Amino acid sequence: MRRVLLIALVVSALSAGDSGDAPRYAVIRLIDAINASRSYQERIERFRQEEAQIKARLKEFEDQIQRLSTSLEALPAGSERFLQIQEELEATKARREAYARRVTADFERRQIAIIREQYQLALDRLAEFCRQRGIRLVLQAAERDLAARDLMLMNLRVEMQTALFYDPALDITDAFVGYANQRYADEAAKAGNP
Repeated sequence: MRRVLLIALVVSALSAGDSGDAPRYAVIRLIDAINASRSYQERIERFRQEEAQIKARLKEFEDQIQRLSTSLEALPAGSERFLQIQEELEATKARREAYARRVTADFERRQIAIIREQYQLALDRLAEFCRQRGIRLVLQAAERDLAARDLMLMNLRVEMQTALFYDPALDITDAFVGYANQRYADEAAKAGNP
């Protein structure tokens, strides 16, 4: 009797899994999905353009420092002109350092904001995507190759893995990227920004 009851429970569980109302599971490579999204790519492209401007400004500082250093070498030490150029050189180095600190801090703050916003957008889009397809649970796909510069970071990366194995058929990353990019294009078209 117990065997008959156990077999009936197993058959019932298996048939419930085929009914379509059972939970569906999937995995996503979230970093890949974010990096492949058009909204992230456009924001990062603007960011790279700003970065090029910053590098150009730092190069101007370096060129000016080099010119001043070359001028110092041509002057006798202790002369009035030597002291003026030396003072200008030190002031230019200080301006370069202050500029570099300011833009580096601002750049990092803005990078964090972009990643935070793109992460939230990806989660919102993923929720829509999953509701439309009946997906009930999405796990972060395991990374096949972990790299880290130190032991503590390596341990952290290992501990952060949520799905240590998954069937590739469960990976929805590419389908999600297509969905998210289409939503982005639709919203841009509505806003008049093709």
